[in-house]
Amino acid sequence: MNYDNKHQQVIIRALWLWCFLLLTIHQVQGQTNAQDKTKDSLKVLKLNTEFETAIKQKKYTQAISLGKTALQISEKQLFVKGKIKCLTLFGQLYTTTNKTSEALTYFLRAESFAQSFNAEIQLINIYDNLGQFYQKLNLFKKALQYLTQAYDLRKKNNYLTGLDQNLENIAFCHSVLEQYTSTQVFYEKLVGLYRKQKKQEAVINTIEKLALITSVSKQYNKAIKHYLTLLNYYKKKKDISKISNIYNDLGFLYQRKDDAQTAINYFGLSSEITRQKSNPIPDDQRITLLINTGVAYTNLESFNRAKKNFQQAAQLAQNDPLKQAEIHNYAGSNYYLSGNNFQALNEVEQAIAIARPKKAWNILLTSYKLLSLIHKEERNNKKAQEFNIRYLALKRQLKDDAAKRKKDASYNLALMDQQEKRIKNVLAQERQYAELQDKQEQQKRDLALKDNLVQLQQNQLALITKERELDAANYQRAQLDKVRQEQALQISEGKLREAKLAAEKSNAALALEREKAAKKLREERNRRQVAELERQKQSQKKELELQKARQKYAIGIIILIAAILGLVSWGLIVTRKNKRKLQKQKTKIEDQNGEIISQNEELYQQQEEIMAQRDAIEQKNTLLSNQNLHIQQSIQAALTIQDAIAPNPEKTGNLLGTHFIIYRPKDIVSGDFYWLEKVENRTFVAAVDCTGHGVPGAFMSMIGNNLLNQILQLQKIHEPDQILTALNKEVETVLRQKEKGYRNGMDMILASWEQGKAPLEVVFCGAKRPLYHYKKATDEMQRIKGNRYSIGYQNPGFEQEVITVEPGDSIYLCSDGFVDQNNEARKKFGYKRFEALLHDCQQHPMEKQQEIIEQALDQHMGSAEQRDDILLIGVKF
Repeated sequence: MNYDNKHQQVIIRALWLWCFLLLTIHQVQGQTNAQDKTKDSLKVLKLNTEFETAIKQKKYTQAISLGKTALQISEKQLFVKGKIKCLTLFGQLYTTTNKTSEALTYFLRAESFAQSFNAEIQLINIYDNLGQFYQKLNLFKKALQYLTQAYDLRKKNNYLTGLDQNLENIAFCHSVLEQYTSTQVFYEKLVGLYRKQKKQEAVINTIEKLALITSVSKQYNKAIKHYLTLLNYYKKKKDISKISNIYNDLGFLYQRKDDAQTAINYFGLSSEITRQKSNPIPDDQRITLLINTGVAYTNLESFNRAKKNFQQAAQLAQNDPLKQAEIHNYAGSNYYLSGNNFQALNEVEQAIAIARPKKAWNILLTSYKLLSLIHKEERNNKKAQEFNIRYLALKRQLKDDAAKRKKDASYNLALMDQQEKRIKNVLAQERQYAELQDKQEQQKRDLALKDNLVQLQQNQLALITKERELDAANYQRAQLDKVRQEQALQISEGKLREAKLAAEKSNAALALEREKAAKKLREERNRRQVAELERQKQSQKKELELQKARQKYAIGIIILIAAILGLVSWGLIVTRKNKRKLQKQKTKIEDQNGEIISQNEELYQQQEEIMAQRDAIEQKNTLLSNQNLHIQQSIQAALTIQDAIAPNPEKTGNLLGTHFIIYRPKDIVSGDFYWLEKVENRTFVAAVDCTGHGVPGAFMSMIGNNLLNQILQLQKIHEPDQILTALNKEVETVLRQKEKGYRNGMDMILASWEQGKAPLEVVFCGAKRPLYHYKKATDEMQRIKGNRYSIGYQNPGFEQEVITVEPGDSIYLCSDGFVDQNNEARKKFGYKRFEALLHDCQQHPMEKQQEIIEQALDQHMGSAEQRDDILLIGVKF
């Protein structure tokens, strides 16, 4: 019975040993594979490093060989980061060698692979490279798309590596696309980043770019602020060339702000630096300064001073023909404005002679315009017309060239978009095929695993059957073994008690010996410690006595040295005070002498300028009188045109019936206008308030009137909300607001109704303007607000409303000029007072209502000036 039980245990242990061996073999194989994988990963990293170095060294054949090897190993071991890096490097290689299609393919393969494994850090590098790839192709919109994706991923992952270059590239793309607001935003972020990193030089370089962008976008105050920051920095560094350049830039900005005197002051500061022989200022910088100074003096009508600056600039620019041509144009303009047309013609013709062979079209454009003006002044209309035709033709040619370049860029962008989509579709198909293969391989592995499980289960079942057969035979043997074990246990317990007693005795004797030895050891240790303490006490006593003696000598020496130093210091202070006093007196005398000399020179210059300005003022007064007359004639002509497009009284009476119109332009022409039209049996009326007033507003009103007619008559749009939406789109297109920014537009209220329909329904839609509805049945004046968007807003949403109008009811459409009009105390008329005025005059006919409303407006204004155009339309049903 005991033999069978042992046999069963041997079988079980053999089975466990077999399982353990299988597991050990699997682990060893896994460790071997892991070691091999680690070696391959390190090899891929090394190959990628060599690949990158070969690209930089322009060893392209070697680079391709290294890249292919790295790609094969990384694909075999599924080394994700290594493969992405390798694909990206192939994209860089083909970008460098101008193989556009191959470069794009590898970049997109890298992107697809990184997206599959959610490798966002690697995606950042890919998007950076794609952005730079499209930048090289001058497809800046596409470049901006990928650079922005890289920036967003950096923010999401708080990944700062490469952020500075990313921001720099984004800002550059915005600047090329003339999106100056976004350019400033990203340059300001870059400045903040560099300041955190304490990179002062990088901060200054970025502020220089900000100054240039704000100057180009005509934000002159911001540009001046940036240049003053740069000025303080370069003054601390004593960089004379930079300081001179910034003074010149500040003068240019103030010149743009029409502050000629401040511009002259800054040009003078720059000129003072350039005149110093010790300062190595480049000639091109001197030329720019002289031209800017000359233009400023021309604006101040100091023509002789301007002439001297242009002559000096021409002498310095002898080796630069195009710069000479530009200077000839400036000099010609100066002569023209001073009345010397003969000399002006001579200068401009020299500019043309230089610029025409070199195809300097912008210089020629300026020259033709100047020649047209000069010949017109000389009453030579034939020549003036000839050069004006040349000017317009060249301007049209330049415009057509720019349009062609823009069209070519759009075409190239569309081609690249198509190619990118095609590559992405191919990669998506490849990824689907790979996923299908992986799924099939997984199914095969699952099937093999199931077969192994079935075999194992069969082996376990056979073992269980064998165990059950042995259980029945071994039961009696187990009982006999139990009796024998109990007997052996009793014998063992007796022997154990005897051994335990002997051990306890031995332990007690051993403990006693140990205690005696420990006591002797403690006594010896205490005796040694007492002796050591006594020795240390004697040593410390001697040391204290020695230290006291040293302190006495040291104190005496210190007191002696302090006394000597005090005497020497007092002598030096007295000497320095006397010397400083003498130096101040000397400096003060020198400053006073210099100031007296400077004041004398300034008085002499001011006297000359006053004489010149007196003559110039007389000429300017005559010129201003002529210009004013010309402007008034032009505005009267504009008024005639504006009156011509307004609905005539006959049309207004037929379509509106009982009504009144209060129309008061602030200036001669108005930015408010009313529009009236009928289609089939439906009447449309609108009160429109354009951005601005006077001539700018009048231009907007004519644009708005033409667009409304086009939308209604040609586009066949008859719902008020759809009309406003279409008008917004047309205004955006006509004014190119996406390119130039959403600044101009119009507020309006548009209403329509069908004549003869009962009950009469008025459908209306407002762009920031309300509709006023007087209900006769309830004697109630209701103000119905319009939508919160103006025409000219980016992506607005307009919704129309419907009101039922009963006989005797009235509606009112208006601009904001009436309610915003102030009195002498600068208090506005206001909405509440306006609504009350409309309500109180309802008992009167429309003609009397108009009289009451205008009288109330006049009483409110008093002697105050009209601040805006005023328009109010009242219709009674």
